[in-house]
Amino acid sequence: MPESNTATPLPDPNTDESNDATTTTAASAGATGSSPDPGASAAAEPESPPASPGEFNKEIEAELVKATEICNAAKKPEYAASLAARGVDPSFIIALVASIAAAGQKSQTAVNCDHARKGATLSEAAAEQTLVASLQTIQSAARVAFLPDEPARLDNYLVGQRLADSRPLLERSSLAILDKANEERPAGLNTDFIVQVQGERATYVNANIPQLTEEARAKQDRATRDALVKNIIARRKKIQYAADTLWPPRKTESVQARTDFQLPQNRPYSY
Repeated sequence: MPESNTATPLPDPNTDESNDATTTTAASAGATGSSPDPGASAAAEPESPPASPGEFNKEIEAELVKATEICNAAKKPEYAASLAARGVDPSFIIALVASIAAAGQKSQTAVNCDHARKGATLSEAAAEQTLVASLQTIQSAARVAFLPDEPARLDNYLVGQRLADSRPLLERSSLAILDKANEERPAGLNTDFIVQVQGERATYVNANIPQLTEEARAKQDRATRDALVKNIIARRKKIQYAADTLWPPRKTESVQARTDFQLPQNRPYSY
């Protein structure tokens, strides 16, 4: 079968890579430090949900572990010269190892961004509570100033209306209440308090920026990582195809090599 450098789709987190009989055993070997059973077929793994934000994608991490194990096998002196003759020379391995490290770093930075976004979300919630409490103080002052003689003027302060059903609503309603309070200063609201609430509103409005920034960074890092991993899988399989031709199946002298390169013992490698 001809070798191919064409990047293949990443495995769906909810499905098995059913055509590659060694994927599950490779992941198990990486986790336990043991070698896969040379003659065993991979058992289907239970379906797992996609990774939540802030978590590592287990399917991606398994692919990086597997590619690392194949690279480690290719570095062994007993295999290196033969693989080099097949186009898998030390520079090929070095470049692949560097790509694996880069993909792992992108996963880590994406998770870090998720954590930072969660922190920013908590900060926004605290800023919202502070702002709403101050707006309610202004509304209370308006009640003192305009009841019972001028109840219609309370409409300018949105008394009786929900202020924080959504971010856009709170941004608009807080601006309207502050503008009217700054103009009328009901019940003795002073400049210091108005300035304080204006600062609280600015804090709330700006709290959304870190969330959007961290979310965008996480998406970009994961997109870059996914592209890297597709290419890593293709190059990892190139090594396995080379090993498959050098150490054919069903031969006693090939057993160790096929174990090291995670190849089936009783049939040619395919995916």
